[in-house]
Amino acid sequence: MAPINIKPVYWKRYVDDVLAIIPTDMLITLNDNGTVTTSVYRKPTHTDQYLHSNSHHPLEHKLGLINTLVDRAEKVVRDMDLRKVEMDNIKKALHNCQYPEWSFQRVMENRKRKKNKGHEPQKLKIKMRGSIGIPYVKGMAERIRRTLSYHNVGTYFLPQNKIKNSLVHPKDKIEKMDTCGVIYEVTCRNCPQVYIGDRETGTQGGHYKHELMITKKMLQQTRESND
Repeated sequence: MAPINIKPVYWKRYVDDVLAIIPTDMLITLNDNGTVTTSVYRKPTHTDQYLHSNSHHPLEHKLGLINTLVDRAEKVVRDMDLRKVEMDNIKKALHNCQYPEWSFQRVMENRKRKKNKGHEPQKLKIKMRGSIGIPYVKGMAERIRRTLSYHNVGTYFLPQNKIKNSLVHPKDKIEKMDTCGVIYEVTCRNCPQVYIGDRETGTQGGHYKHELMITKKMLQQTRESND
């Protein structure tokens, strides 16, 4: 199924039969005998580079990648021979990304278990109190998840470091003295007085006013001494 905002580039209807070509990852082939077969379409620039097995991501993300590829193959490819070819392509791509063989087998077993789940008695679902996202650190994040699960709190993992965070900086860095909405403490450079304030426009304004007050006071003392 394509999103509602994607319009078909070709649409023909005859009575109750409809042939539509939608710009998705599906390749429709018209055979010589008049039949139509579907397969997964890959761009000429496609490199089969997916999330690498050694990348610092949760195991569930990596298994989710495999599940997505398998799910696409089963939904798009109807011919069993072509589906076998697509499954072999998936295994080859996963091998290039250094995925172990057991990862593919686990996904297939989980999919088979979910299909047979309808024939099993329903288990009582535990109502979760909520869910939180935590940065993923291998080993530690899993332990935190287990601890929170005892209190019926769900968790989902967030990537800690992204290339975008290191390369993309759309905003200029704000200096500490220009930070807004903070409570700060500044020691005067002309006297032992400590200035504490809560500024909405940055600390520079309040500190500048204090220095201006000190300057005026010093000028006033100088005038009084001259008089």
